Amino acid sequence: MSIRKNLRQRVGGGWAVVFYVPHHLRRLLDKREIVRGLGTTVLREANRRKTAKLAEIYREVMLKVDPVQLGIEEAKKYYPFPGWSQQDQTTSATTIAARR
Repeated sequence: MSIRKNLRQRVGGGWAVVFYVPHHLRRLLDKREIVRGLGTTVLREANRRKTAKLAEIYREVMLKVDPVQLGIEEAKKYYPFPGWSQQDQTTSATTIAARR
């Protein structure tokens, strides 16, 4: 079974991952989607690689988002990043609060 969610096949046969930027961040980032190559022409391998690549893009987007500009309540929706330890989460929340 092939799962093509968040995947796009390029003209040369290679696969790319597609990250759809949330509506409320589109004006801030000036993008609707971010597309990154996965370096493979095999769908099965593309499915294996896409999760890590999507997480990488998500982190990059969140680093570009300024918590002060978003406001503390909006920033809480995006911080902490998935996979952060409890200490990282506390530090992140403290940093966001200190910037206000």
